[in-house]
Amino acid sequence: MNGAGVNSSENSAKRLCLGSAAGSAHYLSTTNIEKEAFSFLWKLNDYSTSSNFKKITSPIFHGGPKSNHSWQLLLYPKTNLEGVNYLGMYLHLVEFGDTWFRSFGTRKISVRFKFSVLDENGCASRPWNVPLVEFSKSSTTWGQYKYIRCSDLLSPTQPLVVDNCLKLLCEVWILDMKHSVQKCNPPTFPTEEERDKARKLKLASNGRKMFKDSILTDIVITVGETTFKAHKAILSANSPVFAAMFTADMIEKEQNSVVITDFEEDVVKSMLQYVYSGEIGEPNEQTPRLLEIAEKYNLDELKQDAEYAIAQTLNVFNAVEILMLAHTQNASFLKSCTMNFINCNKDEVMKTKIFQEAANDPATKDLFVELYHSKNSS
Repeated sequence: MNGAGVNSSENSAKRLCLGSAAGSAHYLSTTNIEKEAFSFLWKLNDYSTSSNFKKITSPIFHGGPKSNHSWQLLLYPKTNLEGVNYLGMYLHLVEFGDTWFRSFGTRKISVRFKFSVLDENGCASRPWNVPLVEFSKSSTTWGQYKYIRCSDLLSPTQPLVVDNCLKLLCEVWILDMKHSVQKCNPPTFPTEEERDKARKLKLASNGRKMFKDSILTDIVITVGETTFKAHKAILSANSPVFAAMFTADMIEKEQNSVVITDFEEDVVKSMLQYVYSGEIGEPNEQTPRLLEIAEKYNLDELKQDAEYAIAQTLNVFNAVEILMLAHTQNASFLKSCTMNFINCNKDEVMKTKIFQEAANDPATKDLFVELYHSKNSS
């Protein structure tokens, strides 16, 4: 279609899609599986005489309050197949009832059923489950000629015929699909995940701007010849160490200044950027130092993200160094990951020079004992 003369804002509106495709559907169809369950217990007295009959039919029973179909059990007491006598059993649909179980006007029902024999304790045994089958005018009977060996019914160790009485249980489930369709005109909303992501991006952007432009700052952080302007409230909200500096009678509170001498300028800057934006960036050579400064100032979120970032860089050659870092900085997640990595790659790691040096260093003896125990407990 020729786009000449079409307003650009109109095109933008057409392209806007904040919700999922499913949320913009014009029709909603619902399918429910409806189930009607019932059971029938048939007591066959004088079982020893029943073998004289070719077929025995049970009294008619009805399939629950909804369907009201008429059913019977068909029993073949003694069917000889390949020299073995079997008891055969079938579920027979005698007549359809007045029911909501219909399929395009035809009389057809979907049924799942199970046969069992009750033992001397009344417990169901020798179950035979029949998967979903369809009963219709042309298919009214389903079952099994070889349901159970006659000899098994009279087993001396686990008899199923008690006092010459055989108890047969038939459990039936009639299933049907009920469909409904309704027209929908739902508004289009972004998902909660999309809204949460947008909020975080906006907060991070605002934080970066406050730090970069030094908006309404009230504290100066000095690292060597470099100073950073920041906000006491933001630093205190993220770090209990900074909070103590600015609320107790300490020099930092009096002079509105914090001097950091044990970390490099770029590390302190990255730490402050994280406090304002919550973003750590890709792992690099500075990330271990971020873990250390996070530990010193109790910046839990930065510490956690630094642990995750460092764990992604694990390899045979740096595993021991990362293990010692995690140990000294109380980084439990990183320590666990590193021990697991070393245990899984112990042959390669043990060949490295740093492993051999650390293993023989008395200062790291306890750490390597812990590593040994972690291998044995895994």
